[in-house]
This record gives sequence, structure tokens and C-alpha cells, in this order.
Amino acid sequence: MGVMATHAEFDSSGVLYISYGDVTGPNNMIDGLVWKYQPKQEKFTDITPAAPKRTTASATALSVDRRAPRDRHVSTIDRWTHATRFYRTTTVAKT
Repeated sequence: MGVMATHAEFDSSGVLYISYGDVTGPNNMIDGLVWKYQPKQEKFTDITPAAPKRTTASATALSVDRRAPRDRHVSTIDRWTHATRFYRTTTVAKT
């Protein structure tokens, strides 16, 4: 899948979170990804939320809450026939 970065943000420990989409958006986006990069380990990890069945899951917006270091937020975009989804996790592995 060809994707491009749509947003990137560092957390307070220097880990980089990057969201990707298959088009520049905000319209006609079909797919997206979210990756985590740990520079100390030089390691990339796919942390894209699981897609709901029979829908597109353009997980292309993200946020890192620096006041709550383990909080990560991701949302979908361009889901006109299905509700936008917001994902939140507090179980991000320590780096």
C-alpha cells in the first residue's frame, strides 16, 4: 500500500508516533496506518488500530498527551457512511 505521513508527534521520552494515509485527504482516504519509532532501539512498530469489519479505517490523526505519558489517541477520517472512530490507549509499552 502506498501511503504518506499525515502527522507525527514525539512523546516526552523521545518516541516518535507517525500516522499515514493513502491520499493527502481529507476526502477520498481509504486506508491509513499508525507507527511508533523508538530511536534508542532503532525499532519501528505498527500500532494501527484494528479496522471495523466492512468499513474503511483511515486511522490518520493522532495525538500524544504529554501530561499523561501513556495516553495515545488516534482517529479516523473520511468515513461519511460510517461514524468517525476515536481510539485511546493507556497501555503503550515503556521504551
